[in-house]
Amino acid sequence: AGLEYRVPHALGEGKPALAQEYARVGAFLAVALALIWMAVAFGAMEFADSWGLPPDSIDQAKKFQFPILLSLPSVMLFMVTRIILQATGRAQMVTFALVGANVLNVLLNLALVSGPFGWPRFGVVGSAWATFFSRTFLLALVALPALRALGHPHSIARVSAPELRRTAKNLLRVGTPVAGQMAMEVGFFSLSTFLAARLGSVEGAAHQITLQVASTTFMLPLGMSSAAALMIARAL
Repeated sequence: AGLEYRVPHALGEGKPALAQEYARVGAFLAVALALIWMAVAFGAMEFADSWGLPPDSIDQAKKFQFPILLSLPSVMLFMVTRIILQATGRAQMVTFALVGANVLNVLLNLALVSGPFGWPRFGVVGSAWATFFSRTFLLALVALPALRALGHPHSIARVSAPELRRTAKNLLRVGTPVAGQMAMEVGFFSLSTFLAARLGSVEGAAHQITLQVASTTFMLPLGMSSAAALMIARAL
């Protein structure tokens, strides 16, 4: 969340080197946070049997979560590259990448979930792997353009310890309040899904579908607010 202000603000001030520094440290923090969350989630799943969920739901959830959690680093790094591309006036690349990844996700779901043409059917697990491959594909589409957008792509991977401490502090100071609010929002949605799943597999699945449909209602204002934040940060 801190990158969404810091990177366009640095570019607006005519400091591309500073923007590159924020991008380097932001990518490092993104991967670190993804790995921490993966460890926490994998650990929590070991205690799933004591959550009071239907046994079939627990089994399906464990199988589904594995590919989803493996894709977290790709998701976090995509968020960094998205901010870089939008801040440098290349938002159309993000749009094309998202459309392409969603098309791939639909095709993979059709192939892996339903098993057409006599192919094996993987069901829920197939949907999870479709998500994993589409997220990886999404990052692959935008990674190189994002590196080139800031110039000197070979230096992006170099992060010194002093730079990491200094820049991470600046990013966390801005991003922690926003990230905390987002964590609470996602946490309450996850809690409602957990409570619905305790009613049964069908009820839990119906609840998840409803949430997915409802989430589309705030996609437009969310995108507009993100674009406005980048433009304001660059202007300041």
